[in-house]
Amino acid sequence: MSQDPLNQVGGARTFWTTVNATEAIPGATTPLTWSFYSDATELALRGTFAEIGTLPRSEVTGATVPADPDGRFIGIFFGHPAANMNVFRRMADLTPGGSGDALEEQFFGTKRSDIAPIRSRRRYPVVAARMPVAAWRAPGRIRAGHDEADAWWREVVSAPVTPELARELLPAAADRYRAVLHWHGVGTMFTQGLFDQLTRLAAGAGRPGAELELVGGLDDLAESAVLDDLWAVSRGRLSLAEVVRRHGCHGRNAGELSTRSWREDPDQARAAVEQYRDRPDETAPRVAVALSADRAAAARAEFLAGLRPVTRAKAGLLLRLVRRFMPLREVGRGGLLRALDAGRLAARCLGAELHRTGALADPADVFFLTIPELVGPLPADVGQLVALRRKQHAEYALLELPDAWLGTPEPRTADVSTAGTGTAGPGASLSGVAASPGSATGTARVVDDPDEVDLEPGEILVCHTTDPSWASLMSLAAGLVIDVGGPLSHGAIVARELGVPCVIGTRNGTRVIRTGDTVQVDGSTGVVHLPDTGRTT
Repeated sequence: MSQDPLNQVGGARTFWTTVNATEAIPGATTPLTWSFYSDATELALRGTFAEIGTLPRSEVTGATVPADPDGRFIGIFFGHPAANMNVFRRMADLTPGGSGDALEEQFFGTKRSDIAPIRSRRRYPVVAARMPVAAWRAPGRIRAGHDEADAWWREVVSAPVTPELARELLPAAADRYRAVLHWHGVGTMFTQGLFDQLTRLAAGAGRPGAELELVGGLDDLAESAVLDDLWAVSRGRLSLAEVVRRHGCHGRNAGELSTRSWREDPDQARAAVEQYRDRPDETAPRVAVALSADRAAAARAEFLAGLRPVTRAKAGLLLRLVRRFMPLREVGRGGLLRALDAGRLAARCLGAELHRTGALADPADVFFLTIPELVGPLPADVGQLVALRRKQHAEYALLELPDAWLGTPEPRTADVSTAGTGTAGPGASLSGVAASPGSATGTARVVDDPDEVDLEPGEILVCHTTDPSWASLMSLAAGLVIDVGGPLSHGAIVARELGVPCVIGTRNGTRVIRTGDTVQVDGSTGVVHLPDTGRTT
C-alpha cells in the first residue's frame, strides 16, 4: 500500500460521482476504513453482477481488483470515495429492461441527457438464465446474511478480544462485509429495476410521480424495529442496555471505522431516547408508520382500480415485487453495519496493543494504517508513515469535491463558514428529487449532528445526508430536506415509511437555508420554497 492510499488518478473519459458513497462515508475517510471497503466492495459488486449475469463468472472467480482504477466500480479521490458511473451504467444497460439513465438518477442522483446507452445484447441469454434464479434466491439470502452477521456480531462483541484474535477478526470482518454486500447488491439492483418499471407504469397511466405513494407502507422495515425499541426505552418498557445489545452497531457516521458506535458510546442512543421522552404517545414512530401504511394501501387500491384489467394484473404483480424487495435495502444495510462494527472492535484492540508496546504514539493511529499493514509486519517507519497520513487526511478533510466529474476532480476548500447562512433568501426555491409525497411548511432546523439537537414540533429537518443514526430525528420532523441522495436512498425510504414529506438531492440545502427560515417542502414535486414571509428571528 502506498504512502497515500486515499488518492488516485482517473482516466479522462471516466465519469465519477460521490453522491451514493457520501451516504456511507460523509467527508474524508481514513486509510484503515478504505482498506476495509475497497477490495471487499469491488469484489462483492463483481459477484453481484455475475450473479445477475451481466458479468462473466470468470471475472469474479479467483479474481483480484483491477489495477486500472477506471475498470473498478469504486475509487477514491483526495480521501473521498466515489462510484464509477461508466461501469455501473454498463451493467444496467446490459440488463434486459435495464437503463443506465434510471440507475444513475435513482441511486446516484445525477441525470445526464447526452449519454448513449450500450446497445449490446450479447449477455441477454446469460442474464435471462441467471436473473430469475437470482431474483428467487435474493430475499432469502439477504435475510440469512443479515441474521448470520447479527449472530456473529453479537458473539464477537460479547467476549474479550485479544490482539491475536483481533488480527484474525479484522480481515474476517471485511470478508463478512463482502459476503453480505454480494447479495445486498443483487437485491439493490432488482429494487432499482422494479422501481424504474413502476415509475414508467405510473407515467403511462397518466399519474407521474404516483410511484412514491405506491411504494410506502413496507412490511418489516429494519429501521422500524430500531425506532420502536428507542421509543420503548423512553416509556420505561425496555432498557437502554438491551437496545445497545440489539442495535449497538449503529452510530453517528457508522460507515467510518474511527467513529464510535452505540456499543462503545451508549450516550448516542440515550440522546435519541431523550428526543422521544416528552412526546405524546400519538407521535410514536409506530403510529406514523401505521398511518403511512394505510395511506399507501389506499393509494394502491385507487391506482389499480383505474387500470384496465390486463394492465391491472401486471401492475399488481409489480407492486408485490417492489414491496418485497424494497425493505431488503435496509435489511442488507444492517448486516453491513454489523461487519463494520466488528472491524471497528478489532481495530480498537490492535490500536491499544500497539500503543502499549510503543509502536504507535496514539491508539487512534491504528486508523491510519491498512489491513495488510496491521495483520502482517508493521512498516519499518510506522511512526513517520502515520504522521504523513494524518497530515494528508487532515488536508483532505478540508476539501470538498464536485458531486460528479470526468477524470480527476478539481477539489476545492470547503467553505464551512457558509453552512446554514441562508444565502438563498426569502422567495427563493431549491430543486431536488421528489422522495416522499406530501407537503409541509415549518421552521427550518439545519442539523449536522443528530445527537446534539432536539427538534421542536413542526420543524423541518435540513441535513446533508442520513444514515440509520438519523432515523429517530427524522421521525420527529414535519418535513425533510436532504442534500444528497435519490428516491431509493436511505433517507427517502425511511421518510416514506414515516409519512414525512421529503425532498432529497438538493445538493446545497444545508448551505443556503438557515435555521429559523420558514420553508415549504413539497415531497411530490421535489421543490423547497422559502416564502416571502421572510425569516423568523
